[in-house]
Amino acid sequence: MSYSEVWGKYEVKWGKGKTTFDKDWKQAQIQHQEYQKQAQQVKLKQSLATEKEAVKKGLKTKIDRITILQNQIDNLLERLEKGTHPQEIRSHEGQIQRYERTLTPSEITAYNRTIRELQSEISKMEGDYINVNQVELSGSIDIAQWLKNNNKNND
Repeated sequence: MSYSEVWGKYEVKWGKGKTTFDKDWKQAQIQHQEYQKQAQQVKLKQSLATEKEAVKKGLKTKIDRITILQNQIDNLLERLEKGTHPQEIRSHEGQIQRYERTLTPSEITAYNRTIRELQSEISKMEGDYINVNQVELSGSIDIAQWLKNNNKNND
């Protein structure tokens, strides 16, 4: 609300003069500014606490995800070493029977591919290598010029 709007309502409601209103208006403005500062400080504290917690969870989440991927790799490697895969069959009576069956060649290939993909994902998360698909090559390399430049640097 503007000064003139508040002055009109103030005069009608309390019947006081403009000098009194000016003093009250000034005091109200000071109190409002103090309230705004306090509200901003509380908001800032809450925001910082939220960001701090998000950072903690983000770091924890990354470590947890890497651990999960590594556990998957370990399980697949264990299955490859055993050469078997756990299997379940439900009998007519509804009982579950568990046994280990031999891996097929296509399953072995799929396990190896999955292990490579999981290891690649861990490397990406840790920043161990650059994704070749993201590298842009510009221009061409003149081998003679390259050899000439590298021989100068090596001498």
